[in-house]
Amino acid sequence: MSSMSADSLLSSNDVNEVKIKNKINTVIIDTQSRQFDNQAEQLLLKAQELRTNCFKEQFGVVFDNDLDADRYDEACFHLILLDGEEVIATARLLDSDRANLLGRFYSDSEFDLQNFLRDYPYPVLEIGRTCIANNYRGASVLMQLWQGIAQVAEQVKANAFMGCCSIPIGAGDVNAWLANLKGTPKIDIRPKHRLPLSLLSQPPVVPSLLNMYLRMGANVASHACFDPDFHCADVFVWLPFEQFNPRYQHFLR
Repeated sequence: MSSMSADSLLSSNDVNEVKIKNKINTVIIDTQSRQFDNQAEQLLLKAQELRTNCFKEQFGVVFDNDLDADRYDEACFHLILLDGEEVIATARLLDSDRANLLGRFYSDSEFDLQNFLRDYPYPVLEIGRTCIANNYRGASVLMQLWQGIAQVAEQVKANAFMGCCSIPIGAGDVNAWLANLKGTPKIDIRPKHRLPLSLLSQPPVVPSLLNMYLRMGANVASHACFDPDFHCADVFVWLPFEQFNPRYQHFLR
């Protein structure tokens, strides 16, 4: 599963936002902190349940124990947005130090990143498992997620974002779209699972958050990776802060 897979749930048509019942609160759970208590664990479970529902809807995936949970959850920061007591958005954040303890970033399970990351001298923050509940998809919630991501990036002194965005295989020819993508630098890193030959000749419907990354100044891998569990194409995204489009610099503050 890609690191930013549920970003694909944010389509360009998601412009109508639900009337928010309460002020949206941001909670950052640090699973490695002494403050990670039973209350935090229950909140993380709610975030995992939101992820499960989003991934079922988008990809039709069936999870073991009917829950999207893995070993990375135990090492990451979890960004959670709450409307009252309801979890309405979440993202999973993994920094370089914790990735070293785990042995790799999640993205490294899909792309051969060893040499690529070895040559980058600064800390990296991987963004993954991003989900927004159906009725809350829109600009204001997405912006609040970015504010939380920037807060964690500052805490871990990150100098680049990375991760993957997922596109359903049936949505179009992802590799052809990447090959024809103009104005975006490509990274020559090898996907560990090649995409099957696409049956569709038209370009895919590109997730709005992937489009946002491109507008911010991100690079992408020249080829997508096939995720057989979710039957999707994962596009690797790399965004060093020095490449940030000035128009989006406020996302880092």
